[in-house]
Amino acid sequence: MSETELELISLQGPDLSIVDRSVKRIFSLALAGFRATLGRDESLNWLFLRILIEANRAHNELLKAKVR
Repeated sequence: MSETELELISLQGPDLSIVDRSVKRIFSLALAGFRATLGRDESLNWLFLRILIEANRAHNELLKAKVR
C-alpha cells in the first residue's frame, strides 16, 4: 500500500484494526495454502508466497499508520 492509499483510507474512515484483521486472515489462509501445496505444485507455491509477502507488507504499512 502506498502512502496515498493509506491517506485515502484514513479520510474515508474505516477502522484500521478491522482492516488489519482482514489482512491477518488473508495471510493465514495463504500460509495454509502454501503448506498444503508445498512440494506438489510449484506454481501455486509461488502464488501463495506472493500473497504472503503482500499481506505482510500491508500489515507493516498499517502498523506504521497506527503509530502516526
